[in-house]
Amino acid sequence: DPVLLGQRRSADAEAGQAQVRASFATQLETLIGTPDQNDSLSAQIVRLENSLIEASNRPDSDASLGATVNSAKNLAQKLNSISDEIQMARQNADLEIGSAINFLNDSLLQLENINKQMLIQRGTGGDVNAYLDQQQVVVDGIADLIPIREFRTENGQLRLYSQDGISLLDGTASQFEFSATRVIAPDMTLSSGALSDITRDGDPLPRNGSVAGLSGGRLGALFELRDESAIEAQTQLDAIARDLAERFEQPGVDATRAATDPGFFTDNGLLTSPTDEVGLAQRLTV
Repeated sequence: DPVLLGQRRSADAEAGQAQVRASFATQLETLIGTPDQNDSLSAQIVRLENSLIEASNRPDSDASLGATVNSAKNLAQKLNSISDEIQMARQNADLEIGSAINFLNDSLLQLENINKQMLIQRGTGGDVNAYLDQQQVVVDGIADLIPIREFRTENGQLRLYSQDGISLLDGTASQFEFSATRVIAPDMTLSSGALSDITRDGDPLPRNGSVAGLSGGRLGALFELRDESAIEAQTQLDAIARDLAERFEQPGVDATRAATDPGFFTDNGLLTSPTDEVGLAQRLTV
């Protein structure tokens, strides 16, 4: 039943998209932790605050001062590790996109070949049901990646398009190109040219949100993770790191510190800069 097939494939695409989104949200929640968890980000902040209070009450105590430094180091390392994992999530998404594009190209070529075999079979009066079954299996594999629309010509040839109207198979199979990036840093984005976009037969696709004309399925969600969700999470984490560093750089906090010297929290040993906030959580040190 073509209607039921279409509905099921649409649901497959939505499920693929939801799975990627939920997986990243769960990962982020695990990394940051909840307030009741001893190793959560908020718990580390509270621990530093308490150690500062203790040290201010006992400035002559080496133990109190040492505990404050250790609490600060643990907080910085927590921000470092969360940031590292966010970039790893972007990197893994990028690699998955590359694998998905390879799978899509192989599948489309397979569908094109089945179309040719069906045309020959029909020309000799043979039965094509086995070929139809093969095609449906291949199309099912694509449906998880991209929401698709399927058509048949008068002679039974399959035509396949994305829901955004991008031709996947129309006589000949489209070939999509994508270059995976092995290592991704916080400042590497699609708009900066550091990350790859998708092209079809050598031409860039029109963009629809975070995805180049192929939104709505697992593939679109991977682009969304790499180029939007993970970047937003990193931005929020960098804002925390920046706020933390600035609190210890305020005039009067440390009378021995020159204006150009780094504060208690540093950008890899240097004074933090509001113009270089991207990736600060990954570089924050005591």
